[in-house]
Amino acid sequence: NKNLYGWGDNSSGQCALPKDVLEIDRPTKIMQRISMIECGSKHSLAVGDYLYSWGANNFGQCGMTNSVPAYHKP
Repeated sequence: NKNLYGWGDNSSGQCALPKDVLEIDRPTKIMQRISMIECGSKHSLAVGDYLYSWGANNFGQCGMTNSVPAYHKP
């Protein structure tokens, strides 16, 4: 099973759920066909067919311009 699930605090998009979902109390499938994942305190990166990033980005840690403080979708 190469599915990726997230749950808990989503205030910075770290669970890759919509902005209006601040917290989730049960595992929720985010992606599938993931071969590797690395997590920071409020952001994550995953490798599948592509490199994906989501969560807090106030220092550019998602690899995108830091003018957008959070990404809620991989």
